[in-house]
Amino acid sequence: MSWTLINAASVYAEKAPGLWIAAVQACLEAEAGASAVWIGQVQADYAALTGKAAAESAGRISFPGPAANTEVLATLARPGAILLVASDVEVFPVSVMEASQLGVPVICRRFPGCEEVLGDGYPLGFATAAEALERFLAVVAGYDAARRAARTLFEQRFRKDDAWYAAAAALAAP
Repeated sequence: MSWTLINAASVYAEKAPGLWIAAVQACLEAEAGASAVWIGQVQADYAALTGKAAAESAGRISFPGPAANTEVLATLARPGAILLVASDVEVFPVSVMEASQLGVPVICRRFPGCEEVLGDGYPLGFATAAEALERFLAVVAGYDAARRAARTLFEQRFRKDDAWYAAAAALAAP
C-alpha cells in the first residue's frame, strides 16, 4: 500500500511545522513509497521552511495551499491515509475528529489538553520526530487495526449528533 501522511491546517507557529517536517522526513526515509501533504495556507513566516522541505523531498512532501473541506475529506478518505498532527496546542482538533470518523489513523503530538481530547494513554501520541516515526511504523504494520482504533476513537470521544458529520459520512459510504 502507498502511505500518505496528511495534515490539514494553516501552517503557522502553533502547528509546529518544523516538527511535522522532521517527523515526515523520518517516515519517508523508512518507507520509500510514502508521501506527505499539508493542506492549508502557508503563512509568510513559513514559506521558506515549507519550500525547502518540498524541494529537498523531490516531490514527496507538498504544501498545496488551502482547499475546500470536501477536498480535505476526500484526501483523508484515500487508502493509506494517515493524519499526522504536530501542533503545540489544539483547542478543538477538527481534522482529528474528521479523520477518526473516516477510520484514518491519527498520529498526534501530545499537546496540553491531549488527554481531554484523545483520552488517557492515547497509543499514537508522540513528543519527538523519532516517536512519530515509531507510531508511523506501528500503524503501517497494523493498518487495519489502526483504522478500527480510529473509528473507536471517533465513537468514544467525538460522536455527538449524526447531522454534524454528514459530509464525512457521505465520503465514507461505499
